Amino acid sequence: MRWLRSALVALVVTSGAGAANAAVTLQFQSVSSSGAADIVGPLEKLINQSGLSAPYVNGVTDFDSFVSTTTGFSVGAAGVAGALAPWPVTFNFGFTTAQTIDALAIFNQRGAASIRAFNIYRADLEDFSDATLLGRYEIASSTTKVPFVAAFRETSAQYFRLEIVSNHGLKTSVRFDEVIARGDQLRLPPPPQDVVLGPGPGRLDGARTGVAVPEPSTWALMIGGFGLAGARLRRRRAVAA
Repeated sequence: MRWLRSALVALVVTSGAGAANAAVTLQFQSVSSSGAADIVGPLEKLINQSGLSAPYVNGVTDFDSFVSTTTGFSVGAAGVAGALAPWPVTFNFGFTTAQTIDALAIFNQRGAASIRAFNIYRADLEDFSDATLLGRYEIASSTTKVPFVAAFRETSAQYFRLEIVSNHGLKTSVRFDEVIARGDQLRLPPPPQDVVLGPGPGRLDGARTGVAVPEPSTWALMIGGFGLAGARLRRRRAVAA
């Protein structure tokens, strides 16, 4: 039975690896700013995809391929008055519920108003009274619109803060485009307790509970694992005969 135990272990490992490798693009649901004397343009432009050259599907689109092929626009970005409000200036981003993420992508503006040095914090409370520093970063170039990906140790939180320390020289404002997150999945609030899932009168037709359907790649790994286990068993029987 050792071969069967090995097959089961391989199945668990490959299934877990398939889930861990998913890196989807997550959209923030709220944004606010503090320490700014002047806001140029609606802050919602930082999270509503209007500052991107291509749209994404929240919680579905692959983060890495999207970031590598998408740029920001040079108009409509949010800005803050750096000269009137001394550095740093912060932008707070929030989800409707805690999400597990390990990176933020900033679609930065071209030119002297581009972000240079900044810090990222996470918090469970909206006022950031429990804030924890995730990392310090610097965008070295101000002449490209390629998004900057700030990676950090995977963490789960509802709120994230972008604390901008300096830009590339413009004394009146700092400007940037969309901010998106890289997460392992989209975590939605649970349904109300009085909602019964499943087909039937007064229910949500076609819904299912507690059933996870493997992706095609996971099925392929599962079938391959059982095939290898079967081949090993047949080889042992042939040797014994």
